[in-house]
Amino acid sequence: MKKEKSIKNEKLQIALIILCTLIFIGCAIWLILYLVDAGKGAKQADSLKAEYIMVEGEPVDGEVSQPGEPIDTEEPKDKVIIDGREYDDFAELDVSERKIDFASMQADVNEDIYAWVYVPGTKVDYPILQRSGNNDFYLDHDLNGKKASCGSIYTENYNEKDFNDNHTVVYGHNMKNGSMFKSLRNYDDKDFFEENKYIYIYTEADTRVYEIFGAYEYTDEHLLLNYKTDNAGGFQKYLDMVKKQPDASGHFNRELTVNSSDKIITLSTCISGKDGSRYLVQGKLIAVEAN
Repeated sequence: MKKEKSIKNEKLQIALIILCTLIFIGCAIWLILYLVDAGKGAKQADSLKAEYIMVEGEPVDGEVSQPGEPIDTEEPKDKVIIDGREYDDFAELDVSERKIDFASMQADVNEDIYAWVYVPGTKVDYPILQRSGNNDFYLDHDLNGKKASCGSIYTENYNEKDFNDNHTVVYGHNMKNGSMFKSLRNYDDKDFFEENKYIYIYTEADTRVYEIFGAYEYTDEHLLLNYKTDNAGGFQKYLDMVKKQPDASGHFNRELTVNSSDKIITLSTCISGKDGSRYLVQGKLIAVEAN
């Protein structure tokens, strides 16, 4: 009887060892594929920068972009008016001046590419995509439209592609290799938050500068569906909620006034180990120049 139990125990131990080995191998394969996808996503963006973006007459070299030279203020451009409000130009700002060939990118790579986001001081320097009729598509597809765990930087069709909505939300994964929106967590550092104040958005029509007013942890609720920010009352209600966020949740520029007559952008990414939370970096539109 003891011998039979001993044989059963040995078989059970062997089965457990085999199971653990298979689990380990499966996890290792998943991690390798994950890292390969993550690296591929970053390389794809670098390739686009090198081929389709010019900064001060030179192509972007594929490395983390540098801030660029100040816009030449000797020939000021006409003010841009959005929803009846006139926005400042870049006369007082050091803006990364870029010429992006969106038409060629759309024709050669993916017609869903419609804008570019750049956050100085971080690795965030990516095209923005939106897939008509499928808001989740770029959650797990790269900028070539192929299945990939790294996904892409994207918006949903609750937002128009002109960035004239009161509140535009841009999504990106928090990749372990530092790509996509991972480096937004640099804003956890107070000094970094105070020294790196701007988000740049480039479209075919114009270049926009947003001044950052908050970087903090929040819930995973859908910001555009849970708050009716498409009207002044709902938008102000949302902004009032943001103002009430505790200092312990992140960093805020309380001196920067934001109200329902403004346009804001939110960069949203997940938080490792916190499935019900998101990390948000939010900015207010302060300057626009037509291309």
